[in-house]
Amino acid sequence: MNRLELQRAWVIHRRPYREGSYLVDLITERDGRITAVWRKPKRGSAGEPFQQITASWKGRGEVKSLSKVENSSPPLQLGAHALYAGFYVNELVYRLLPVADEHTNVFAAYEYCINGLASSPHFEPELRRFEYELLLTLGVWPELNYCVDTQSEVEPTASYWVSVNEGVRKSDRAFNESFTGAELVELQNNLLASDNSRRLFRLLVNQLLEGRSLKSRELYRDFLLGSETP
Repeated sequence: MNRLELQRAWVIHRRPYREGSYLVDLITERDGRITAVWRKPKRGSAGEPFQQITASWKGRGEVKSLSKVENSSPPLQLGAHALYAGFYVNELVYRLLPVADEHTNVFAAYEYCINGLASSPHFEPELRRFEYELLLTLGVWPELNYCVDTQSEVEPTASYWVSVNEGVRKSDRAFNESFTGAELVELQNNLLASDNSRRLFRLLVNQLLEGRSLKSRELYRDFLLGSETP
């Protein structure tokens, strides 16, 4: 896939490559996630996370080569907690978004989220909006008020298990990762404002990760522990 016309992109991950270049992962406006070689410029920053660029690339293999980079702006400056939230969003894109699939909705949601993290101290709503758009785009967002076992709406006092593969299933008992029917109806009707939204998204994201850990979560946990140390 050659992309000779310029399009906007955000840097989500960077690592050293050959001398004078980096290997960068980008979320692009029209072509989803790509991996490309970016030669270090003589001036300015190259391929830092949270950096927006306008670029074109060439190459038919999995790794592209950036042929032109314009309007390379400095990386966004995120505050302490927002920085780790940004790492989390970048890692979700890197781990879960397929390479070279067109995902314009995810790009728009990513851009909205990252700019929100840079401008607002309240980052939880930004994360939930992005997680929702990502799961919706991947085709795994369940209908929360519908039980596939009974093929009817959930019952307020019953317990349910939510799965990205199977939807909402009835549970014989309540446990840490289960939800009542009333909680699911609340989530369906008012997802971002619900007290249970963080728990739901963590459950669904963990299912997609299939046992893989997120480095961003570990870093944030270490940051919180360190900030509590006198």
